[in-house]
Amino acid sequence: MSLELPSLIQSDQYAFPYHHIPDKEPRLFLSRHWGFASSYMAALEIISQIIDPIVSSNLSTWSHLDIGCGDGALIKFLSTIYPSKASNIYGIDMDSRAIQWARVFNPGSSIINGSIDQIRERFYSASLIEVIEHIQPEDLPRFLMKCAQSLHPGGTLICTVPSILKSVPPKHYQHFSAES
Repeated sequence: MSLELPSLIQSDQYAFPYHHIPDKEPRLFLSRHWGFASSYMAALEIISQIIDPIVSSNLSTWSHLDIGCGDGALIKFLSTIYPSKASNIYGIDMDSRAIQWARVFNPGSSIINGSIDQIRERFYSASLIEVIEHIQPEDLPRFLMKCAQSLHPGGTLICTVPSILKSVPPKHYQHFSAES
């Protein structure tokens, strides 16, 4: 099966783990520039605020699945916040290059190279961070149903998407409004 153009474009971007560029630590940081780094850092903070009460109420059993984990930046961020739960934070992505980076940055986490169809476990929380714009629109309902099925009853799915106010780059199929 060959990858479609949007998937190939995204895969090429994983030649460098760009999600790991932003850092809150004050230090000299020589690296590539990523224009959306501040937005990404803000999203990480919002995600942690949503997840914190879930972790607190399920402390002994909490687990999280980052769907479309890419280079594993969110997994690393959550593992830093909840170090005793790092082994309960999972990631899955179809891009093998991204998965290689995710495994390098998260050696104690379960990182799966594959699709959501492979997930049999249930999680208290899951995330789709800038993922569904990479899914073909006709496949989106089934994909979201599979994501929902990966959750315990009452589990939380956190989803971020690009706005329709931004132009759709070749690596995306669509952008979203509040209604969509």
